[in-house]
Amino acid sequence: MNRIFITVIITFALICCKGESVSPQKEGVSAVLVCGKKDPIKEIGWLKNAMKAFQGGPQINAVVLYSYQNKEVLELQGSVFNSKNIHQYYCDGQKLDLLDPAKYKDFKQNRIEKSVLYGTKVWN
Repeated sequence: MNRIFITVIITFALICCKGESVSPQKEGVSAVLVCGKKDPIKEIGWLKNAMKAFQGGPQINAVVLYSYQNKEVLELQGSVFNSKNIHQYYCDGQKLDLLDPAKYKDFKQNRIEKSVLYGTKVWN
């Protein structure tokens, strides 16, 4: 009885996973254009420079792409950043003005997450 159960479980696992292959995407390289760039992490100068403030690696830092008010917004999430509302930028590097708590609340409620372009999301 035990052998049959184990055989069924193994067969089921093999059937479910058959033919599925995951090809990991190269970090920073997007399948679609982000801010008009295929590899925004390397191709957007201001972003590349801003990421120098990250301490640690991709496990504790992130660049997250959002859509907000029909525009692409890049949020830099750094492990040592002491504020969540001053690290949001439009594609051209212009900072969003989210110092007013009502504006930041609107951003959080109405943004749409599109992709994590770098690292691991550390903020909600």
